[in-house]
Amino acid sequence: MKRLPLLILCWIGLVAFTQYKQIRNTNSVLNIEPLPIKKVEIKPELVKIKIMDRNAFLDAIGHQESGNRYHIVNRYGYMGKYQIGKSTLKT
Repeated sequence: MKRLPLLILCWIGLVAFTQYKQIRNTNSVLNIEPLPIKKVEIKPELVKIKIMDRNAFLDAIGHQESGNRYHIVNRYGYMGKYQIGKSTLKT
């Protein structure tokens, strides 16, 4: 008597999955024609680079890395204006 609900549940699942395979139509997906590949022209653009002196360059790097704040330590342990780690300092 205890196995009867389990047996009924298994039978319903078996019937549902066999009916599902018969209902779904996989041929509609296989009959789709692929689109042709289009050639895309890429035109390179010249980018003007502002040439600056060494101090301005280092200041820009410091601003990008730490906002020019010397006391900053990030989550990876890099510290200072340029976010330098211990391994970098050893070399």
